[in-house]
Amino acid sequence: MTDELTHNGSAAGRSFAQAYEAARDRQQANLSDCVAQLLAHHHVAAVHPDDGWVDRRTNTVTLTYPALFAEPEIGDLIALGSETTGDQVIGRFRLVRVTRRHPASALLEAAGLPARTYSFEEATPPFDLLRL
Repeated sequence: MTDELTHNGSAAGRSFAQAYEAARDRQQANLSDCVAQLLAHHHVAAVHPDDGWVDRRTNTVTLTYPALFAEPEIGDLIALGSETTGDQVIGRFRLVRVTRRHPASALLEAAGLPARTYSFEEATPPFDLLRL
């Protein structure tokens, strides 16, 4: 990938590409560590960013690009949050418990995506995952 990011093979382009790839690799490693800890210690069925696909007003989440997805059932836990790049903290999450699975919305059906919208209730306040 480094060659794809360089500009005419310049040293500056190579340096940028190498820094970009190193940052991407660190982020992926942090996300993998987060998912492993969430599975081992909290037995979550899904991990998803706590972003615009989470409606805090109606307590629903549409799992559009989960880092982990195992078809959550009613009563299962979903971790909402994201990895960070801190020295000690590798992620900040909150756990929610699934209370209902929603039928596919017209938008998801039109895109050919499965129904992945769930109602939830808070299970834990936000917490940090620490580097082991």
